[in-house]
Amino acid sequence: TPTEESKTEIQENNTAKEADQEDSHNQSAITLSTYKKYIDQNGSYKSLFLILTYCLVYALVFIGFSRFLGFWAQENYEHEHHHKNQESTFNHTPYILAIIFLAPCALFGDSLKFILCNNFILKANSNMHAKALEKISNAPVSFFDKTPIGTALNRFSNDLGILDKGNAELLPYAIDGGFYILMRMMVLVFINPYLAIPAILVLFMSFKIKSFLQKPVMETKQIDLTSKSPIYSEISATINGLLIIRTFKQSLAFVERFLN
Repeated sequence: TPTEESKTEIQENNTAKEADQEDSHNQSAITLSTYKKYIDQNGSYKSLFLILTYCLVYALVFIGFSRFLGFWAQENYEHEHHHKNQESTFNHTPYILAIIFLAPCALFGDSLKFILCNNFILKANSNMHAKALEKISNAPVSFFDKTPIGTALNRFSNDLGILDKGNAELLPYAIDGGFYILMRMMVLVFINPYLAIPAILVLFMSFKIKSFLQKPVMETKQIDLTSKSPIYSEISATINGLLIIRTFKQSLAFVERFLN
């Protein structure tokens, strides 16, 4: 009857929400072991070491490039200051040639950084997807009786999609930005040792702000993912019973229920 079907649907949706909330609660804490497990999916610590080394060298080169521009401006200023009353022109040609050579190298280096990071992420995500697909393919029938189809689809569509898209966009900037900020602070402290105190305070406050915002951001994202599981279950059940729905001419009723 329609009443029994509605009760069954509500129970499936509640089961999907409870399963997702339980998984979210178990996986809410992010520790170093979390990152270690993800790196292990790639199977190669050499690739990670290569990426970190390359980003470190790239950050040093970028800071050196900035210092080169400052040296160019300083030389130009000193030349104009010492030759105020003389008709002498500062020779910019060597510096311009250096910029012409360094600019394509910087562009190539930045592209190579993204290629290395994306290859690392692609391999790790592919291994995770293969293992998840293998486990769900070999799972007993009782697993599918207890787990709503929406929860399983949510894992393969949204969760893995976040790894493919989110990590690929954020990882290069996170590593490169971290090294860049660290190198900048080291240069400032080397120039003026008294700047070490505000640098330590900035790092401490950044860590505290990250710790404060981490939990609400994660909870918000988990709620967003959890709310999608019943929708996937509804769509899957509707598609499986599409022949019966059309036979009894209930298409508009199912569309209205889905929209509500």
